[in-house]
Amino acid sequence: METLELQTNLIREILNINDVSFLENLQKIISSHELIHQLSDFEENFINESISEIEDGNFISNKEVFSDLRTWLNEK
Repeated sequence: METLELQTNLIREILNINDVSFLENLQKIISSHELIHQLSDFEENFINESISEIEDGNFISNKEVFSDLRTWLNEK
């Protein structure tokens, strides 16, 4: 689908929306499209390394963390 066709379809759809709250939220989304954060090389590498660690099973589950915390707190 070409850009002009997409724009036309969106305009047509928006004109049929009567929910003010929905339209306000849509306006926020449209207004903020330029605010999308561009990841730095460091951030992207960090995320990719983290994903690899998770895929390799190198993580501690939330349940285990809380269990360890409860044990530690009971020792104090």
